[in-house]
Amino acid sequence: MRKGRRHRIAEGVYQDGSGVAATVHVGTVQLEERFPAGTSLKVIQRWRQVTAEKLRANRPRIVGGTLAADVEVYLATLADRPALQALRRVHLAWWVSRFPNRSRHTLTAPELRTALAEFAVTKIQRWPSRPPALPTPATVRHYRTALYSLWTALDGKDASNPLRDVKPARSNDPEPRALPYEIIDGILAAMPERGQGLRNVPRSDVSKTKARLKVQAYVGLPSKQVMLLREDDVNWQEPSVLVHHRPRLRAQSGDDPTRDLVLGAARFVLGANGDLP
Repeated sequence: MRKGRRHRIAEGVYQDGSGVAATVHVGTVQLEERFPAGTSLKVIQRWRQVTAEKLRANRPRIVGGTLAADVEVYLATLADRPALQALRRVHLAWWVSRFPNRSRHTLTAPELRTALAEFAVTKIQRWPSRPPALPTPATVRHYRTALYSLWTALDGKDASNPLRDVKPARSNDPEPRALPYEIIDGILAAMPERGQGLRNVPRSDVSKTKARLKVQAYVGLPSKQVMLLREDDVNWQEPSVLVHHRPRLRAQSGDDPTRDLVLGAARFVLGANGDLP
C-alpha cells in the first residue's frame, strides 16, 4: 500500500512512503513497476529502458498507403494553422515527387539522407523574380523538419522515425562583418584629438570618445566593458586587458604598432573613467 504523496526523483521515477515506482509510457500503453526503498536509481532506469524497448518492438506497425496519401492526412491536422500548412505543403510536395508511389514506411534513413544531400546541391526556384539558386542549409533543415513532423504527427513521438538518423544540415559560418583596419584607422585619424566639452566647461585635452573607440577597435571590448575598465584590469607589460566574466583578452605585442595604440588608448580611457589621476 502506498503511503503519502509521490515525489518525482527522476524522469518516470517516483518515491512515496512505501518505496519507489517507475513508469513507462509508449504510445497508448503505460506500465508501472514497484521497487523497494533504497533500490539503485541505475537499476530502475535500466528497467525503464529495457521495458520501453520491448514495448516499441512489439508495437503494431502502421501500414498506410503511399506517402502522398499520408501527406494529405497530415496537412489536414494543420487546418487551424494555415500559414504553416501552406509552407509544409510546399516542402512535402518535394518529398512526394522524390518518392512517388512509395509507402512511407518503406523509406529508410540512407534514402532520406541521400535525398537531402542531392537537394542541397540542386538549384531551386524560390522566388519568381529571381534566378534559381542553391538552397541554404536552413532551407534543407526545413524540408527535413516537414517530413519529420509528418512522421511524428501520424505515428506518435515514440514511434520509429528514420529521420532521427538523418542529421540536420549545418549552417555555414557567417561572413565576418567587421570593418577593415584601414577604414578604422582612417575614421580614428579624422576624429579630433581634443574632447568636445560641455557648455561652460573647458574642453578636455583628450577626446574620451576617441580613446574608448581605440580600445574597442584594437582590444575587442564592447562599449559596456570599456566603461567598466579600471587601472588594475590592465597589464601594462604584456599588454593585456582583464575582462570580468570573460577570458583575458590580449592585445598585439612585440613590434606590432597596435601595442602602443592599445596602451595609449587604455591610459586615456582610464583617465576618462576617473580611475587615473
